[in-house]
Amino acid sequence: MKRINTESIVDLMFHLKWKSNYASHTDCYQASNVNIWRNHFPPVLLDSIMMRSPGDRIELSFKQGEILPEFESKKIFRIDDNQFDRNFNKNTLIQPCQGRFYPKGILKGVTNVFKQNIEPFRLVSLKKGQMHVDFNHPLSGKSLTLATIIDQVENKDVERGGSTDWIETLTAGPGMQARWQNNHTDYFCDNSFSRDDNTPDSEFYIKPRFTQHIDDAAIEMVRNTYDRFLDDGMRVLDLMSSWQSHLPQKTRFKAGIQKSFSRSTWMPAFEDMTRKTPRPLK
Repeated sequence: MKRINTESIVDLMFHLKWKSNYASHTDCYQASNVNIWRNHFPPVLLDSIMMRSPGDRIELSFKQGEILPEFESKKIFRIDDNQFDRNFNKNTLIQPCQGRFYPKGILKGVTNVFKQNIEPFRLVSLKKGQMHVDFNHPLSGKSLTLATIIDQVENKDVERGGSTDWIETLTAGPGMQARWQNNHTDYFCDNSFSRDDNTPDSEFYIKPRFTQHIDDAAIEMVRNTYDRFLDDGMRVLDLMSSWQSHLPQKTRFKAGIQKSFSRSTWMPAFEDMTRKTPRPLK
């Protein structure tokens, strides 16, 4: 069995866990073809995955400020209303909304901020022609747990350029779904749920379409999750993947039970699965 070393190319599954006031969150990331020598990991994570094999799982906990910047009150400050560039997107008038995230480049006259900066900040309040903004990382001030699951380990054939900072990658997005200091986020101030196309939905669904509802990376993530809980010989009713199954292909399920179902077959299949002794589908 192959083990991870500095010359390995590895597939990894990351589960980043953290808590907000209302929920426990797990953000998942499927990382393929990770170059152990070129990519950047926190030393404690790199040490923990070295010499590990496919199927191994490592879980590490990080205190506040250990792998992300500490929360700093000075990064919450006031700007004038006219410093928010509502015409930042030439095709759309952007209305500032409380609790929302925007790219820092939308702000004018803020020290060390340039228009091309897409790093997010949070607009936390609007009052009397002024705004309060929060430049802290969305996960600042939170304790984090990172679970790493080793999938595939291969030896490197050739050396390619490029490097990834995995903590920066894994924390780009998580935390943004939580409320700011328990204040609600305004999702309705700028007609956010208006439709670009007001054609009746019934016209769209007249024509059958066989398309994937999620991208290839998400399908692989779902398949890997199923693989953790499903074993050979199980009877499985798959209603979640439309015309294309996301079940692991290497698993051998109970004979006579289909992996996926059309509209005409899923109800009889469900009735069969609720019986003590299911009968095979025709």
